[in-house]
Amino acid sequence: MADQRNYVVATGGKVDALVLALIKKANDSDKEVQSTVFASLYEIGRKQPNLHLSTILDFMNKNPKLEQAHRITLLKSLKKVLKGNLSAALPDVVSHLVDLGISEMLMKKDVIPDWQGEATDLLVILGSTCAASIVKKLAEHFPPGKVPHYFVMKALGDLATHSPLDVVPVLRDVISRTVAVAGSIKKDNMRWVFAYAISHFCEAIVHFIANADHDSYDMDFATYSSELYPTYEIMLNVWLVSKETKVRLMSAKSIGNLCAIMPRDQFDAQIPRLLPPILALYKKEKEPLPVTQAVCSILEVGVQSAKAALAEAEKDPNAFMPTLALEPLLPTVMNVIHPLAMKPVDDRNANSIKNNNELLRCHEIIGYAFPHRLLSFLLDKLDITRQKDAAVRAGTLLIIRHLVDRIDTSLEEHKELLVVGMKAPCQQEKEPRVKKVLAQVIISMSSKHYLELEGGESLVEFIVRHASIPDKVVEASESSGAGGGSGGSAPSNNVTAGELRALCDDIINISATAVPCMEKVLWPYLFEFLVDQKYISSVAIVAKAIGSIAAKKRDEWEAGEGPGENDPDYYLVDFDRHVNCPKPQVIFARLIVAATTALRRNKQGENALACLGACGPLIHPEVSKLWDHALAKLAAFIQAKAGNWKQNTWEDLVLRLLAETIKIVEDDSWTMKLGEVLSAQIADYEGDAELKKNALKQMGLILQKLNHKDFIRRKLDEMFAATNHASDVERMGCAQGFGYCAATHLDLTLEKVQDQLKGKGAAGGGGGGSSKKKGGFFSSLFSSDQPKGPGEGAVRTAMLCFGYITAYAPAKLITSRMEVTILVGMRPYLERKKPSLAMQETLVQAVDLVAKTAHPTHLKVDQFLFQPRDELLKHVIRFIANPSAKTLEASINLRVLGLNACTTLINLEPALNEEMEKAMVSQAVQFYSIAPRLRKEEDGEEEDGKDGAKGKRDG
Repeated sequence: MADQRNYVVATGGKVDALVLALIKKANDSDKEVQSTVFASLYEIGRKQPNLHLSTILDFMNKNPKLEQAHRITLLKSLKKVLKGNLSAALPDVVSHLVDLGISEMLMKKDVIPDWQGEATDLLVILGSTCAASIVKKLAEHFPPGKVPHYFVMKALGDLATHSPLDVVPVLRDVISRTVAVAGSIKKDNMRWVFAYAISHFCEAIVHFIANADHDSYDMDFATYSSELYPTYEIMLNVWLVSKETKVRLMSAKSIGNLCAIMPRDQFDAQIPRLLPPILALYKKEKEPLPVTQAVCSILEVGVQSAKAALAEAEKDPNAFMPTLALEPLLPTVMNVIHPLAMKPVDDRNANSIKNNNELLRCHEIIGYAFPHRLLSFLLDKLDITRQKDAAVRAGTLLIIRHLVDRIDTSLEEHKELLVVGMKAPCQQEKEPRVKKVLAQVIISMSSKHYLELEGGESLVEFIVRHASIPDKVVEASESSGAGGGSGGSAPSNNVTAGELRALCDDIINISATAVPCMEKVLWPYLFEFLVDQKYISSVAIVAKAIGSIAAKKRDEWEAGEGPGENDPDYYLVDFDRHVNCPKPQVIFARLIVAATTALRRNKQGENALACLGACGPLIHPEVSKLWDHALAKLAAFIQAKAGNWKQNTWEDLVLRLLAETIKIVEDDSWTMKLGEVLSAQIADYEGDAELKKNALKQMGLILQKLNHKDFIRRKLDEMFAATNHASDVERMGCAQGFGYCAATHLDLTLEKVQDQLKGKGAAGGGGGGSSKKKGGFFSSLFSSDQPKGPGEGAVRTAMLCFGYITAYAPAKLITSRMEVTILVGMRPYLERKKPSLAMQETLVQAVDLVAKTAHPTHLKVDQFLFQPRDELLKHVIRFIANPSAKTLEASINLRVLGLNACTTLINLEPALNEEMEKAMVSQAVQFYSIAPRLRKEEDGEEEDGKDGAKGKRDG
């Protein structure tokens, strides 16, 4: 029968009628209209909550036969307004809404979740102000000895969780009625909702005991545990083995929560009995989250029990070591939950994410009380010789990272175990995706002081090693998409070498700039990586890290704020005491070469210069004043010219810095040591022609500044031997280096080039150096021990050396050596009948350099008669004349070089004779006819190709 009372809290305005009209239209058949009405009701309710709430209340009470869908829509409107305006609702309105909610929930005996669920949610929201009274009203519909409506139990459970401090004090009567009927429930849906309610009751009790004012309430777990224990037996023995999946899962979760209120002795007695069947559910259930939540709750109680037992034992020195109920079960638990944590996480499935988080929490809980056993178990899973599945190794590392981040205090006494255990994976792991997670674990460990312990340096080495992956490996990985193998752990996607390298770059940078405790680990240890050839590809990021740390230390040192005498190595490193740390010249040599390739990844030029600037006083006490000014200008040059980069200009600037540094140091022994270490480092650049070229040039400049003849001779031989004579770039570096040396040691440098041509120098580098073939017994009888002459590659390098020696030698000295020594050395190769195309190009380059040197402007004289001019011009013309059709295109570069050399030569004295002029004009005309001929030949080839294809089709 309709309720005729008037519940409306009217405003007296037109809005009253508008609200009623909207309520009547709330279930319009047009979904768009329905949505608009719902939004309008909310807007009015937000400003006039009591009008909105009371009008809906009145309308629903007076229309008991209202359509179910209409009632659901109005219940949703009530909920939405109450969520933000409950405090503004009048007490009478709230009270009547409680009655409405219970009425709507119980209007039908059948379970109708869409409708009764909305009513239940309404009661839960209202429970924020009157939860205890709602529980009492719901209890009226839960008579002793009778099973209540499904949603009465659901509402009681939800209220307990939502408002535990209000509900728990009035919950005992509900619990007693629940226990009384639990054993008689036969329907699966009622078993589920009872397990659900009991689970929520236990959560509420735990919250209440932890947060309630105990002066007002005299309650503890024992108050409730004895009453709820019978339901534990029912759920464990009956409901947990139900045929209905939902009942089993909710019973497991409820048992887990119920364990939290059990007395410790009772729990310890029960855990061997309850944990195995809970773990066994993993094999049955497709949805593991409730099982994992149950296991997590049981482990949490077990760990609390173990810690309490250990604490009691510590108080009594005569007590025996207590028996920990959970400990014997740990191997079983870990062997079950660890494989589950290795399974892939579906990022689109919220339950999959939650389950993975709960599994991590299970490991975390075990780690609180049993860190040594847990770490030993996990580290064993990282042994690549026994654990072949990369997915398992990667997943195990994710667990370790979680533990490091979450339970650092519990792991404090076991940090050495973890550092030592991580050493083998760092050395043996091959899978990129596992390495990625390993790097992530290391950065987590770094902020927790792990890397300061013995063995921590091996973890740093792992990071630097993978920041040193060469570009060739990265390019190959990117092109093939290669990364990890197949597998199913969380980091299952393939990881390319580039991604791994970028991650390690970031870790080095973060460790140096954002993890204060890493400073003592990295300083001065990082210097070792800076100069080790294995890590040469990471020189930029390592230099950046060193520069960041050194700049901070230098500022404090200069301000007198450092530890001073308490830590003499705080900034000024004692290189004699740190025997593994490279000496200043070794550091300088590496950085000054690295700076020449300024635009390489990680801003190599800027970071190398910044590192030099920050470490200036370590390199030499005299250089700081120069460097502080000059390095800033060089860094600004890089930033300003990066878009229009001129590599040769930059290399000259770096050479000038090197020259000025040697000048300001003014110490031959220091400079000679610099030359010694740079010479040794040249081999480190094998395969990197650009860096080796610059190392060779800088070596020549250092030799220019020295006076030790034997040292210079030896180093020139080493430079020539270290050069890959098949590389045009390295050849140029070697030749320019010899040229720089000749600026102060002309005759000595020429002597060494002549020695190379005679085969007296050190063994040449690859690509054409002299070699001695191995043979058998008979070959040894008939072969000569005399070394063969240099290969073509070495000869080409020697020819170019002659050219740059001529160019860089003192003008006053070179004129007498050009004809007597240089051209004498070049003439046998110029006069060869059929030199290779490559040899011709090199000879023409050398001739061009010699000719430029012979010009009066270079010699700074009014006039200079270069007698060999015509001879050289004839050789050049011979090289570029009448190329065959086969060599026409290949010889373009030679002809360009040749015409340039001819241009240089004809500008020298004496004047050209008529015959030579005609030859020059002929070559110029022939050169400019090459391009049309090439185009015509290409067009002809295309036509031939078309004709051939047509012929095939016709055939």
